[in-house]
Amino acid sequence: MSQLNGADRIDAVYLGWLPIDAEAPALAALDELLNQRLAINRSAAGRLRRHRLQIATGIEGSGGCLRMSEFSNSDPNGGQQRQVLVPFADIDWVGIHPRDSMTFGIVLNGYNEDSNSFMHVHAWQSLTGGAGNFAASLAAAADAVEAQQTQQQQQKPQPNFQKKPSHSQQRQSMPVQDKFCLHKHAAENGGAKIESSQHSD
Repeated sequence: MSQLNGADRIDAVYLGWLPIDAEAPALAALDELLNQRLAINRSAAGRLRRHRLQIATGIEGSGGCLRMSEFSNSDPNGGQQRQVLVPFADIDWVGIHPRDSMTFGIVLNGYNEDSNSFMHVHAWQSLTGGAGNFAASLAAAADAVEAQQTQQQQQKPQPNFQKKPSHSQQRQSMPVQDKFCLHKHAAENGGAKIESSQHSD
C-alpha cells in the first residue's frame, strides 16, 4: 500500500476505540489508547490495522463523509479488506494528542459497527506525518455540514407552538473546529493535563 498524506487524506495505524461519557474525557481516552500502542512490542505491532482515511465531500445524500479503508497486514501487496463511510454529521470532536502530534482522534456519537449507542473515541497514529493538517481539515468539513444543516432547519416553516429542543440540539455547544483549535492551542503551549481514565472490561 502506497502512503499518501495530505490535508484531505492520511495513512495511519488504527489504535482502537474507547467509550466516553462526554466530550471532557476525550483527550484522556486518546492518551490511554496511545499508551496501549506504546506498550505493544515490535513483534506485535504488525498486527495493528492500517487505515487510509479520506475526507470525501459531494457524496449525494450524505453531505460528505470520512471514508475509512482498511488494508490487510498479511497481503504483501496491502490489498484493501473493507471500507466504512462515516457521515460528517456523526463527528462531534476532532483532536490531536497534546504530546504526540502524530496521534489524532475523533469522537463519534451513536455510530459503531458493533451497534454501540454511546459516544466513543477512535484513535489513529499517522505513518508519515500530516496528522495536524488532516485533523484541521476534517474538523472544518464537519462544521460546514453542521452549518448547512442548521441553515436548512432555520428555513423550514416553524409551528406556532414552542417545540422542545432535540437531544442533538441540546448537546451542540461548540463547533467541531473550535474544539479542535482549543486543543491545538493547548498543545502549542506546553500541552494539556490529561487525567487517567478508568474503563472496565
